[in-house]
Amino acid sequence: MPKPKLLLMADIDNVFDYPQATVDAHKLGDEDVQNIIDTIRLFLPKAKDHFSQNLISKQLSNDFKNFDFIRLKYPLPAAFNLREKKILINVSVWQKKDILNVSPNDIYASLIYGYICAYYTIKPLPKEDSAIILDYMTNVWIKLFAKKYGLIGSYVSEIPKFRFLINLHTLVSYFDVPQKLAYKNASNLAKTSADSFDIDLDQYDFYNTKDLIRSLSDSGVLFGISLHEFASMIIKYLGAVSLPMFEDGMRFMATMGGASIASTTLFSPTIPRYNVNLYERIIKILETMAR
Repeated sequence: MPKPKLLLMADIDNVFDYPQATVDAHKLGDEDVQNIIDTIRLFLPKAKDHFSQNLISKQLSNDFKNFDFIRLKYPLPAAFNLREKKILINVSVWQKKDILNVSPNDIYASLIYGYICAYYTIKPLPKEDSAIILDYMTNVWIKLFAKKYGLIGSYVSEIPKFRFLINLHTLVSYFDVPQKLAYKNASNLAKTSADSFDIDLDQYDFYNTKDLIRSLSDSGVLFGISLHEFASMIIKYLGAVSLPMFEDGMRFMATMGGASIASTTLFSPTIPRYNVNLYERIIKILETMAR
């Protein structure tokens, strides 16, 4: 299951549990909703080769009855409302008063993001695909932080430990693997073990991203890194909307899906480029979801 709160976003709700009456107080007017539907209808032919095309076509055919379009003080483009089993698309994130001024790419990417949020709230990430996701995340971490902390220079020998800690966190946090078991799995992937560290890994809760950051600093792998410094780096290079992908599996998959639409203001174009082959394999997983 997704985490109830997102630490990196100041403990905001990750999944909503709102009665429809609460949602209705924030819903867009009928004209704005119709403008969104018309925008998607015009944009859809451009997505004919995208994994989401049939999925969004089905939603379009029933006027997006499974969606609520809202304006909410919430920093993410979408969330799933468990109580009503509906996807909430938060148009406030676009920072536009007039829906007609929102890019069709942004609207379409947000719909995909929201649908994936709903899907992986109800269903767990497939453990058989964990190696692909772990490998991709490790690539992102290395490319963002290795140079700054000297891991491609005199401290290159710390790379296996770096991989181990990222793999460990991802296994526990995204896939709910028990921490003790995750030690073994992370060891196999990173070619090092929990015994190679000078710190006691049992003193850290690797479900919690804050403890991952502490372990990276305390172990000397990324000596001195703080949660604030980590978050600032992600916001600088990937944008605030991408922060949750570093702590929650559902948000990770949603971000991958949103980033598959080119020319959006929400998702960084660098996300697919951290490892093109692995990113394309993750999109294949989403293709299976969309069938």
